[in-house]
Amino acid sequence: MTHYGDHRGGTNLTSSANSVYEDIEPSSGWIEDAENHYLLIYLPEGFKREEVKLQVDTFDNIKVSGERKVGEYKFIRFQKSTKAPEKSKSEDTSARLEDGILFVIIPKELPVNNERDEATIASSGHEENQQEEIESSKGHDTEEKENHKEGLSRDEEFHDAKMEKKWHEVYLVAAGKEILKNNKTIVITALLAFSFGVYVSQKYQSSKID
Repeated sequence: MTHYGDHRGGTNLTSSANSVYEDIEPSSGWIEDAENHYLLIYLPEGFKREEVKLQVDTFDNIKVSGERKVGEYKFIRFQKSTKAPEKSKSEDTSARLEDGILFVIIPKELPVNNERDEATIASSGHEENQQEEIESSKGHDTEEKENHKEGLSRDEEFHDAKMEKKWHEVYLVAAGKEILKNNKTIVITALLAFSFGVYVSQKYQSSKID
């Protein structure tokens, strides 16, 4: 099958039979938080998640591509390939589309010592629960009061965790929009990523005060 190409306005046009394909290069950039690396890709208006394909191979290569029909015979398409950041779990890479920004989410590997600490904390928590059960047998009324207070505390913690996650997602999208708006192709340093984390934390604390 014969293909021919033409460059117009910085884009590459190819034709196959009656179809015309325009290759585009969306703006992109990286940010990160404590748990994940995020590759942000600013897609043209109208792209849907099902029109985007994500591929990850055993060598930690990540390929993101997409194709969308914009006319009777015209399509736009893009392709971006990159390497997963070091010490990341590329096999668990996922993607989500929010307000025109494709978030390619690459989880970070947890340090071994953190995993051990979590196991120790879990074990300690179990022992504390057993001790609490023994002490609670001393008085039924005291147990009810303690359980009531504990239930309120857990509700507050759950509410705070939900609010924190909501604020994190909102400002992640907002930061992504602002970054991609002001930059064509960027790579954010660890310092900027840290600043972003502080920004989210401050906004979350401010919302609790309000």
